[in-house]
Amino acid sequence: MKKLMTIMTAVLLVAVLAACGGAAPAGDTPATTGGGSPEDAAKAFMEATFAGDGEAMRASVCAAQRAQITDEVVEQMASAMGGAAAAGAEMDYSGLTYTASDVTENSANVAIGGNITVTVAGQSQSMDAAQMGMPPLPVTREDGAWKVCQAA
Repeated sequence: MKKLMTIMTAVLLVAVLAACGGAAPAGDTPATTGGGSPEDAAKAFMEATFAGDGEAMRASVCAAQRAQITDEVVEQMASAMGGAAAAGAEMDYSGLTYTASDVTENSANVAIGGNITVTVAGQSQSMDAAQMGMPPLPVTREDGAWKVCQAA
């Protein structure tokens, strides 16, 4: 069971990092949604990522990165998360915390802390986000809203 949880955690981290990777050319129209604070923006991005909601993911990142969240990327993430669910795994992300640092008028970094709980076959294990190596999410203010945006 521990190996399955490790694999699912790795899938989650790959999905999150792939979705918020380096800058790409702008191509879509700007999203109208965004976080009211750096923490809100990071949380919105993570929740959209966990849900496999491509539209919400695109809405939570800056225009320069929106094109990276292709339908193919979203489908791969949904497939990975669906595979975990099909294996009987349930993941609870409600224990995650979001803490902004290096906040300026237009940029910040948001550290992800707290715990993710994975339940398989009725057995739960809580994993510390810091120990999983989740990097801080860089956020920037774009059109008045905070968005996750990796530096170029």
